[in-house]
Amino acid sequence: ADYAIDVQNENAKEKVREYTKGKGADVVVDVSSYATEPVVDALSFVKPGGTIVLAGVKGYKPVPGFISDVIVMKEITIKGAIGVTSSGYTSAIELLEKRVIPFEKMHTHDFDLTDAELAIKTLAREIDGEESVHSCLIPGLK
Repeated sequence: ADYAIDVQNENAKEKVREYTKGKGADVVVDVSSYATEPVVDALSFVKPGGTIVLAGVKGYKPVPGFISDVIVMKEITIKGAIGVTSSGYTSAIELLEKRVIPFEKMHTHDFDLTDAELAIKTLAREIDGEESVHSCLIPGLK
């Protein structure tokens, strides 16, 4: 990447315009979880013929304001990417083994295997009042 924009502290549209001299970005990567606005923003940030990479899950929520004609008219390529690789798993296992990070504090929910649908909806933040970070399905928990 040539530039990264801190959307909490910078005006993303102004920065993209500034960095690209008004042409738009060659590639826009969205790694935000659950937020759908960045998908629509990416359509305006990417240049004609550019690429958008969506790597943050949105909890299967619809994207308000998404206009597919923008993709067609700007000839945009959109790619989905899961951000986990085998080397990532290896690094995670090493961290677990070393007990460097208190991962147990990240565990928020246990569900019986028969409640798998509820577990998925909770993780996707479709259940009001529930903020799941990490959940386990445990057969015979009930």
